[in-house]
Amino acid sequence: SASEVAGVINTWSVEVLVDLMGWLPLGIEYGPQAVLAHRPSAVSVGCQGFHSSTGSEHLDFQLADAIAAPPEFAPYFSERLMVIEPSFHVNSHASQYSQVKCLQDPDPQRLKILAPHAFYKLSPEVFGMWLQLLHPLHQLHDTSEDSLAALYLPSKAHHQSTILNLRAFEQDLLRSRDAESPRVGGQNARGPEVMGQFAEGQASGGQGAGARGFGGHNTDKLRSRIFLQNRTIAREEYMEQLCQGGLAVDTPHFNAHTTAVDLVFAGVPLITSPTSRMAGRVAASILHAAGLDIGISRDMHDYFSLAFTLISNRSKLSGVQERARQHHRFRTQRTEASRPKAQERKTSSKRSNRLFDTSIWVYQFERSLKLALELYYDGSEGHLITFCGGP
Repeated sequence: SASEVAGVINTWSVEVLVDLMGWLPLGIEYGPQAVLAHRPSAVSVGCQGFHSSTGSEHLDFQLADAIAAPPEFAPYFSERLMVIEPSFHVNSHASQYSQVKCLQDPDPQRLKILAPHAFYKLSPEVFGMWLQLLHPLHQLHDTSEDSLAALYLPSKAHHQSTILNLRAFEQDLLRSRDAESPRVGGQNARGPEVMGQFAEGQASGGQGAGARGFGGHNTDKLRSRIFLQNRTIAREEYMEQLCQGGLAVDTPHFNAHTTAVDLVFAGVPLITSPTSRMAGRVAASILHAAGLDIGISRDMHDYFSLAFTLISNRSKLSGVQERARQHHRFRTQRTEASRPKAQERKTSSKRSNRLFDTSIWVYQFERSLKLALELYYDGSEGHLITFCGGP
């Protein structure tokens, strides 16, 4: 039971207890919050798993950074913010994928737009916007079929539960909105319909969407621009698959988190749009830490405009791709076993180095935990802990 687990932790005289799950389901009778409610440790810290406030009085601190949860967000958290830099999102890519190399440049003819996200992060409006990024190219470019952009989704896009959710969402939205035709840069009122039709088409062997059309788009052309990629392959193979992407689009309401780190490590430019919630700001945190702020848009209109500009202006896209790939080439040469000494790291001016330097994150996290303990024993009630710097 939760009380028994808390009792064991207490007998160990644990000073700092780190919660990696928040309210995420565990498939057991009780979760971390039930254990934390017994206050088995002096200090408790939320870290990594649940990128939001738990709203619980049992968790003392929430790990964050100045982009994912700016200081002005502090009053809206039940926890005190523990802010480190450049990003609170830790990773071990430099050692885990040190052998992964992009041996080939992305296909110069067919631009692969990657959207390798878990499907629960998708909204019909965002999916409709992605379709708009494909559709206008048929009017803007008088080129061969293979020179156009294509959208790559994870192969689990056809889950039956996804189809049911999309259809329910579609009915709710279309009842309260005039179902007009999509327009470039605007709200896509038919996003739910086209997304549901695509999902149904995949579930029925690719026939349903072709028969019904994509919200008024040219079905045959648009249908040929959407592909499903296998996500059940080995992680190393998956990373090499990402390297072939030319551009990636984020899910703004619930960002790519580990996937965003994967894309940056693979050298693929990512476009995101931070929202007012922590879970919708993680990709911006990761891009900022990597020195790739060019992919951070101001709002959804800017998100679409930036993506549309890069897709329709391949020379501009090439410059962004080269910048992203330079980061990848630099980092793959710096494995955990061959990192420069601490003094050499201090003299580096590249922010991208720091995102994949786990030792910097560990140093800041450990120092922040010590500060949290000092606050506890001193009885301080500060809203914020900020620790910057490196070993």
